[in-house]
Order: sequence, then structure tokens, then C-alpha cells
Amino acid sequence: MDWEDIRLGSPGGWNTWGIEQDFDGDIRLYLNGDLAREASDSERRYVGKGTYAGVYATSNEYLGAEPWFDYFQISPINP
Repeated sequence: MDWEDIRLGSPGGWNTWGIEQDFDGDIRLYLNGDLAREASDSERRYVGKGTYAGVYATSNEYLGAEPWFDYFQISPINP
């Protein structure tokens, strides 16, 4: 996915993020239920190579943002 700002639905409130990864390499990022970005990793460099997942957040150091992570759920897309 290109480095590009994603407009938050509620910058000072609660937002729900979702990430879907297909075994064919397609990756989708959702914000509050709406598709925010799509990417493809057809060489499967990141999808299906292991059992690890991670979360990372950053902000402008002068804005004083304080991201909170609460409740993670990992499940198959097509059980």
C-alpha cells in the first residue's frame, strides 16, 4: 500500500480497523467498515508465510496523539 494519509472517521474518538489477507496475496484495509486501501502481494512475501501478525501506530510527535489498541480478533476469512 502506498504511503498515504487515511482520513479518520473520528480523529478524536473510537475507530475500528480491519485487515483481510487472502492466500492469493490480496490485502484489504478497512476503517469503520469501509474499504480504505487495497494491495496485492502476488509473490506472497507477507501472506501465508507464517503465523505472526503485528500492529503499529505512529503520529506527528507534536500533535500528542495517543493511540490505544483494544480487542484483537484473528479468524479465517472463509472458514
